[in-house]
Amino acid sequence: DYELTATVFGNNGAVFTSKVVGVEDLFLPGGVNIKAVPLIVQQAHLGLPAGFESEVSYLPPYEFEQLGKFSFVGGGVKYQVSKLIPMLSTFLPISIQGTYQQFKLGDDVTINSSFVNLHASRGLVILPLTFYGGIGYESTKLKAKYTYTEPWSGTEVPIDFDINGDNGFRFTAGARLKILLLDVMVDYSVGKYQTLRAGVGFSI
Repeated sequence: DYELTATVFGNNGAVFTSKVVGVEDLFLPGGVNIKAVPLIVQQAHLGLPAGFESEVSYLPPYEFEQLGKFSFVGGGVKYQVSKLIPMLSTFLPISIQGTYQQFKLGDDVTINSSFVNLHASRGLVILPLTFYGGIGYESTKLKAKYTYTEPWSGTEVPIDFDINGDNGFRFTAGARLKILLLDVMVDYSVGKYQTLRAGVGFSI
C-alpha cells in the first residue's frame, strides 16, 4: 500500500496511521503550496556555422526561506534541418533542438530534465515579426538524498531514491519581434504542466 503526499511545491502532506500500540502516527511534511513558480533566467545564444546554434542558461544560487538554496543551469544545441532542402529553408525554416536542465534544492533534491523538439517558424514580410511552433518530448528525473529522524525513536534513517517524472509530449507556440538589436519573445507550452515564457534580449 502507498499514500500520496505533497511535493515540495504542493500543499498538505499525508498521514500514515500507526497500527502498533505506543507508536505515533507518521505525519509527512507538506509543501509550500505554490501553484506557479516564476523564474528569471539569464540565457545566451551563439550562432554557429552550418545551421547550428548553441545556448546556455543560468540562474545564480538563491536562498529561499522555506525551501533552502535553489540553483539552475542548462544548455542546448539547435540545428536547422531545413537547410538540407534549400526551398524549404526559405519558405518554412524547420529546426531540431535538444536541451538539458538541472535544478538543485540544497544538497537534498536534484531534478534533471531533458527535452528534444522539432519546431518551425515563419516571418512576416512587412513586419519584423516571426511566429513559431513545435512539438517535443520531455523527460524528467528527480533524485532525493537526505536523512530522516524518526519522531518516536530519534533514529536517523538515510533516505535515497530516484523518481522518474510523468514524461510526455509538449506543444509550444509563440512569437518573436526584432527591432534593430532588440529581440522580444513570448511563447506558451502545453504538456503535463503549462509554461509561459517571455524574454528580452540583444542580438548582433
